[in-house]
Amino acid sequence: MAKDTEKLIRQLSLISFLMAERRPISALEIRQDVEGYAQMTSDEAFNRRFYADRAELSSLGIDLKIEKGSEGSFEAETYTLPPENFYLPAIEFSDSELAGLRTALSLLDGEFAYAEPLRMALQQLSWGKPSPLSAPEHQSVRLAMTASSGGRDLSQRLSKVETAIFRRKTIVFDYYTMGRDAEETRKVDPYHLLFRGGQFYVVGHAHERGAVRVFRLSRMRGKVGYSSKAEHDFQRPEDFDPRAYATRADWQLGDPQGTARIWLSDRIEWLVRRHLGADVGTLEPAEDGEGVVFETEYGDPRSLVSWVLGLGPRARILEPAELKAEAEDRVGLVIERHSGGFEPAVAAPPRAASPRDSEPETRGESHIRPERFARLVTLAGILIDAARRAAKLDVKELCESLQISDT
Repeated sequence: MAKDTEKLIRQLSLISFLMAERRPISALEIRQDVEGYAQMTSDEAFNRRFYADRAELSSLGIDLKIEKGSEGSFEAETYTLPPENFYLPAIEFSDSELAGLRTALSLLDGEFAYAEPLRMALQQLSWGKPSPLSAPEHQSVRLAMTASSGGRDLSQRLSKVETAIFRRKTIVFDYYTMGRDAEETRKVDPYHLLFRGGQFYVVGHAHERGAVRVFRLSRMRGKVGYSSKAEHDFQRPEDFDPRAYATRADWQLGDPQGTARIWLSDRIEWLVRRHLGADVGTLEPAEDGEGVVFETEYGDPRSLVSWVLGLGPRARILEPAELKAEAEDRVGLVIERHSGGFEPAVAAPPRAASPRDSEPETRGESHIRPERFARLVTLAGILIDAARRAAKLDVKELCESLQISDT
């Protein structure tokens, strides 16, 4: 069994055991009765795993209450999980408010990196009510708009990178480099996540370059994996300051490639000074006295060229020559694609109506499953609560609400 699965079983079993007992439990009882600890043969292994599990649960907002014994030893400590340390205060939402949240999810689902926790939150908010995710009166809501920041694949990568940053784990992934038009394997110690211009970036130490680099998550290919099975792989340098990346321009988030000189008219000089600042580049008067020259380092030529072209005739690239040529090629391509006539598309015969046209659309293939831990904790809470009330649960309704199968 994988280590992550073993840890998940231990933590869920510990939570369920403490919630079910509702009394102070000793470490000896936990070791004997909780799944995952009984197999540990040495006291040292149990103490290490139990402490690590408590720390990780605490980081998730689930704090065990510890009562010290009179002897002050580890064996004399007892543990409980008070309801207020696990359950959040109840929030009452009206049906119209839940419908609004459901509509937001239907628009973001499959197109938003945080759709999974949004789905899980909605399930928690509507606990005990008919699922707002399957209300038939809302199934016809469809708008021609999507959220940025990726979808299911990016959501999975983002979750993996966030966990790697928290656990200080080195990650390995395939990365598409636009400059070389090739995919290459990267090994990175992730330090920080950025969200800029609708995109997520990870800042970390690149082993291949031996320096800190920035990688865009949308250019990662395939799965993101850990380089080892160790608990931690690295320590973030004390002198690393993530705030330094908050002031960089979009074109400075890649590997440094050079310095560009850009002419700006006097009419937009103030705009550059106000929005970019001295950390991005420097301004000096142009030699002919008209306008200014903006000098800035760049790591993403496409972003810099796009920014310059967006300023229209009030900006132009002076140096380097290859960047100037790229801007001219981009302008030429735009002119070419918008010049002359075009061939209209051949009209297609009307499609015969089918019975399915009258049925509401579904997005079954784009469902994103909630996070495993949150979903299983929710299931454990439902089962324990039902057992206390001696209530019977409908398996079909339970599976539908949590999006799990009965097999």
